[in-house]
Amino acid sequence: SNDGKSWIRAFATVQKALSAAESAVNSLSSTDPNIEVWVAAGTYASAKQNSRDESVYIIRDRVDVYGAFPVNGNPGKKERQPLVSSSVKVITGYSPSDYETILTRTSKNTNTIERVLGQPYSSNPYNGSCVDYKGALWDGFTLTGGAINSNSLTSNGRNGGAGAAIYKNVTLKNCVVTNNLLYNSSTNSGGSGGYGRAGGVYLDNGTIVNCYIINNKLMGYSTTGNTSYCVCYGGGVYMYSGTMYNTVIAKNEVKAKWAEGAGVFMEEGYFFNN
Repeated sequence: SNDGKSWIRAFATVQKALSAAESAVNSLSSTDPNIEVWVAAGTYASAKQNSRDESVYIIRDRVDVYGAFPVNGNPGKKERQPLVSSSVKVITGYSPSDYETILTRTSKNTNTIERVLGQPYSSNPYNGSCVDYKGALWDGFTLTGGAINSNSLTSNGRNGGAGAAIYKNVTLKNCVVTNNLLYNSSTNSGGSGGYGRAGGVYLDNGTIVNCYIINNKLMGYSTTGNTSYCVCYGGGVYMYSGTMYNTVIAKNEVKAKWAEGAGVFMEEGYFFNN
């Protein structure tokens, strides 16, 4: 049976594995280690599991998720090769097809709110009540193909990140965030609306370490951008607060009437060795 107790009995989808992990957290004591989910190389495309959520894949408290396991054999953590990606030109001697673990969405619609990775609606601080996580880690994934029209987000587009949104006590590690798009369809130019933040990653009290954030786009008014409308901050990363280090940020783009930070727009936090 596909109960996830071994590779040969792996869950049929990543979503099923995450659901089982969420249930298992209920039996943990305060001193138990986090539940772990291991994901073998491949491309995993999914739709949102809950219409209220803004993300396709949901970060759960006390669940650590590891990708970049080889597709063959019975590998352990020592056999992982994170950051072996077709999007990153790093000579490693390994083939991306053997290790790259891609998370994306099934839809190609851009007039939507479909972030690749983020916390559930109830745990997003911009959607009302929020319970701080005790800790969660996502390590060894390529997050790509996310799309958000931030004109439909809560709090006037205050949150964002079409690739990922990372909040308190959550860490994104050894990941590639690439080819995600956030735009705002509003014709306003700030004040009453028309804001966009983070084509790639929105960071608020979380941690980004040893990642590549490349080729993400943040656009005003349309998916190709317009210099007559909107206020946009952070083509690659919008850093409200938190920590980011040992990360490459390159070839991201922001285009709007007021556009700042093609790579990073930072309000506060710790930013070093990038």
